[in-house]
Amino acid sequence: MADSIPPAGLPRLAGVLADAAGSRLDVSLRLRAGPEALPVAELRVTGLLSLPCQRCLCAMPWAVDFEVTLTAVPDEAAADGLADPFDSVLLDADGALPLWSMVEDEILAMLPLAPVHGDAGVCVPADDDGAGEAVDQGVAPRVNRPFAGLAALQAEAGRKKQ
Repeated sequence: MADSIPPAGLPRLAGVLADAAGSRLDVSLRLRAGPEALPVAELRVTGLLSLPCQRCLCAMPWAVDFEVTLTAVPDEAAADGLADPFDSVLLDADGALPLWSMVEDEILAMLPLAPVHGDAGVCVPADDDGAGEAVDQGVAPRVNRPFAGLAALQAEAGRKKQ
């Protein structure tokens, strides 16, 4: 089976996208008999997602291209009994493979923790004041250290008590 799906149709994934309209996914699934008399799902996902850059919060493209093999199991006990290194997916209450939930789980697991543009010069400020201007990476931000003088204050208070 091969299909193109709009990421907006996967609610948990849609929640992390910067632009669902600028994203696309192609999914292919092949089912076969597994080594332990359990069905095995071979999943391949390719496409492009629009993720928010964590440096500038603007949309950035992120390529998706992975393959995963999962053994379909009826319950946790069957999953525990699988020989390593098999990953598993639980069948739903009706004994069916939760296809779109499985696809969404695997994509979410593959997403970067904090996506950023590869080139810092591409980033633009998140506020509207300098829209379109590159963020100046050479200027160090002002650092607030509220407890920097605490040791000196404690030492001074100790001397006054004596």
